[in-house]
Amino acid sequence: PAPRRARGHGQRRALPLLPRRGLGQRADPHRLRGRHPGAGLKPSASASPARSWTSRAIPIALGIALAIYLVVSAAALWASGPEVLAASAAPLAAAVEGGALANLAPVVRIGATVASVGVLLALIAGISRTGLAMARGGDLPRALDAVHPRFRTPYRAEVVVGLIVIVVVSLGDLRGAIGFSSFAVLAYYAVANASALTLPATHARGARVLPTVGVIG
Repeated sequence: PAPRRARGHGQRRALPLLPRRGLGQRADPHRLRGRHPGAGLKPSASASPARSWTSRAIPIALGIALAIYLVVSAAALWASGPEVLAASAAPLAAAVEGGALANLAPVVRIGATVASVGVLLALIAGISRTGLAMARGGDLPRALDAVHPRFRTPYRAEVVVGLIVIVVVSLGDLRGAIGFSSFAVLAYYAVANASALTLPATHARGARVLPTVGVIG
């Protein structure tokens, strides 16, 4: 008689050999270090779960933000004029104070503070992940190549970025720091758009038009 086959033999494909966390447990392949610069990281709030949705969501978000900027700028210029806005350290508050709703100026200041804090937190999250990727690539000290075992965030890079922000705010002029930060943001946006020009034309829709507009802007 034919030899009896072992139970389950040939019915399942052999799993690839992966490092084990413990006895009988296979490591999550998506969290293995060395796969890519962001391996093992918890996705940031700005990450989209689907690539197709990202390709539509980003242009929509940029269009909405641009429309809001244009509306606010036009309203401020109409209410106070370019001379008043240029001479004021808080142009939006000055625009509100020059209109019929001057009592809402404190609300505008509070809203601007909350918006600035939100932008700061987003930049800290983004820069820390960039620092992690550069550390894994050898461009920054390897000590920054660390992901928190529970929260899956680059906690060392986040601490370093936070300390740098504290030092700059404590020792330097806050207005100068904000101005330099804005210049740096525009500079690396220009570099990112220029880098996108090297992608194949079939990589995405508008692969040449949008980066060109971004560099010029």
